[in-house]
Amino acid sequence: MNKAIYGIPDDVYKERLNMIVDLLDVGDIIMRPTRVLSLGEKMKCEFIMAMLHNPDIVFLDEPTIGLDVIAKQNIREFIKEMNEKGVTFILTTHDLEGVERLAKNVIIINKGEKVFDVSIDDLRKTFGEKNIVELTLTKELPMEKVIMRIYEKTT
Repeated sequence: MNKAIYGIPDDVYKERLNMIVDLLDVGDIIMRPTRVLSLGEKMKCEFIMAMLHNPDIVFLDEPTIGLDVIAKQNIREFIKEMNEKGVTFILTTHDLEGVERLAKNVIIINKGEKVFDVSIDDLRKTFGEKNIVELTLTKELPMEKVIMRIYEKTT
């Protein structure tokens, strides 16, 4: 349907579809009905549909939600490459890691009000560099104990 709507020539459509399907490793699911796909699989397919016609501007709402680490990285790299070729991306996301890796400019909206409209560098200067610590626990502990142990080790 995208092919017909945007008038994409057959050869361009097939080449672009194959490239993005390979990038996201979805060859085995591409023809399945949407209702049987997981959230991550649906997100990958929606991304493919958004990119098939080689748009100049792309609006993506939470493009990496539900995706595994490899798929997130692949989509980020694809977005970065396409942006370098002149495609503008507007993302809505809570994925701050993705924002830092992709964005040149950031607009932060809180309760419908724009509170920041700055470069990513200016945002870092405003809030400072933060360290993110990821923990994998080998046994279940009460959250208070985990927080106290982290606090003891970092102060």
